[in-house]
Amino acid sequence: MTYSKGGTMAYNLHIIKTKRFKKTVVRVNFRHKFDKQSITYRNLLCEVLFNSTKKYPTMRDMSLKTEDLYGANYLYRNTYLGQEVITSFELTYLDDQHTETGNGKEAIRFLHEILFAPNVVDGTFDSKEFQKAKAHLTEKITAAKENSNYLATRGFLKAIFHDSELQYTGPGYLEDLEQIDEKGLYEYYQHMINRNIIDIFVCGDVNSTEIKHLFEQEFPVNTVKKPSTNFIVKQDKFRKRCRIVIDPKEDFQQSILIVGAKVNVMDEFERKYVSSLYNYILGGGSDSLLFQNVREKHSLCYSIYSNFDKSIHLLSIRAGIDATHYQKAVSLIRRTLKDIADGKFDEEQIERFKMVFRTSREEMTDTPYSMIGFYQAHEYTGMDLNDVSLKEIEKLTKDMVVEFAKKIHLDTIYLLKGGNRHE
Repeated sequence: MTYSKGGTMAYNLHIIKTKRFKKTVVRVNFRHKFDKQSITYRNLLCEVLFNSTKKYPTMRDMSLKTEDLYGANYLYRNTYLGQEVITSFELTYLDDQHTETGNGKEAIRFLHEILFAPNVVDGTFDSKEFQKAKAHLTEKITAAKENSNYLATRGFLKAIFHDSELQYTGPGYLEDLEQIDEKGLYEYYQHMINRNIIDIFVCGDVNSTEIKHLFEQEFPVNTVKKPSTNFIVKQDKFRKRCRIVIDPKEDFQQSILIVGAKVNVMDEFERKYVSSLYNYILGGGSDSLLFQNVREKHSLCYSIYSNFDKSIHLLSIRAGIDATHYQKAVSLIRRTLKDIADGKFDEEQIERFKMVFRTSREEMTDTPYSMIGFYQAHEYTGMDLNDVSLKEIEKLTKDMVVEFAKKIHLDTIYLLKGGNRHE
């Protein structure tokens, strides 16, 4: 396996050459700083682009083309990293040696049709397909409002980042969707194509020179972009007293508790390694302190886990609970956080973390998607490659975890209060 990065001033081309798979995956990322409205715009735009193109004007036409490409498939996703939104268009196709000569080139040309030859008439998206996409996105947004996990996440982010764009998430907002028309969306499309930072990741048994030339031919983007600045959000405002938000939702039987903490300034070793070890000890699995203390010993929840978002320096603890157990669950979570700060944890957990870390790095090569994800994290968040990281984790000590724990500042306790039974 080899990894190389090149491209032009308009886009970056990342090639992961490997013979492990019969398929090749191409992922095209458009990155830009986000705000509330852009969330809805980008989700609607993806729906429109994937509904039809100028050459393939209906979903049936699109489907028939993927059949011609031996079952190629494509998808999109919007993810949020720090203060940026990443809109990804992904295509998977069988390599030529398993189909016929030219299948790969034809598949990439199909991706070109999706991204650069949309179904546009007189500077606006085709009205019929636009309305279909808008109706579909309306259904997604409406359905999300009936999902307790989504509502809990949205309520928690709104509580902890009430004065920041970081509070916005999900498939979009109906009030913004109502304001978007065919012309306005096409103008946004042009802005995305011409102004966003573009990264292309290709993973498979490919010829690097041929892939480079193919994208030069099929990727008509010439606008020079400034290199992206570091988009990691550092926290510098901390509450003296933890904020408590209780959001009654009688329609849901289970309650969802989310405890959020902001993390003070970290050095790079802490951000890359110590934070992961801390999270593993706190709530990273069935042998974590939270799982043992809150679920196993006291049976206060069905599940509990923690997550550390390194891009926004946010630690969150999520549990599905019975509403009547709220106070006791919060008390045990607070105690567990203090126990780690006091060094009350087994050093064997550090060795288990190292083993899990090594295994995860080995599994990185299991699929082309995990390989792209790995190198994407390397490029976007500075995650070290294996030759460095496998040496760095050996430096981890208990004292480092204790020192890191002192940088954890409880900020918000959020409860989506439903009924009184576990899921």
